[in-house]
Amino acid sequence: MTYKKHSEFIKNPVPPQMDYEEDYSKVNDSPNYAEEEQDQLRFQLDVKPILLDFERRVLRGQYETIDAAGEKKWVSFDKKAKPIINEIGIREILGRLFGYCNIATKLSYYKDDEIMRNLYYFDMSLSELVAKRADYWELDMEACKLIKDSCIELVQSILFSARNGFTAINLRTQYSRSDVSRTDGNQSTQKTFMGIPIGKN
Repeated sequence: MTYKKHSEFIKNPVPPQMDYEEDYSKVNDSPNYAEEEQDQLRFQLDVKPILLDFERRVLRGQYETIDAAGEKKWVSFDKKAKPIINEIGIREILGRLFGYCNIATKLSYYKDDEIMRNLYYFDMSLSELVAKRADYWELDMEACKLIKDSCIELVQSILFSARNGFTAINLRTQYSRSDVSRTDGNQSTQKTFMGIPIGKN
């Protein structure tokens, strides 16, 4: 039996408070915001590249290189070695990570004690998951600590980006300033989210 790679199941994240049919690809449809601003929003909120990079480097043991034709590609460090975890394990670990590594978390407001409590619960939850599923995942137990520590460090980074609402406040300030300079005294009745128009006028 062959399993699909997790990356085949990943879809573009949907920003909060926007129509479900909309995603980041639709941001470019707005003529009111420069492409640089749109790229900056994606960079600060989009977790898909982070999870894909984590999957390749940590779970698949790959690194990015440039071939003779000048094209970038991902290759395994050791092509002869058995994978440290199978496709089911990769999908389930990434699914657990996505509980914290998402846009909603980055736009949340967490105090220090809440961050530490969430990290503790994530650590316990992940440990239990590994203990129950390690055999089914065909997990290399020598690499287990590497995977577990990397998962915790990734979640920690995402949680601290929401420390005292840092990301949300930073974006609100950044795009509110852009709105003021762009309107130049002209009133607009269109609703926006982080400076991006939503809905209809």
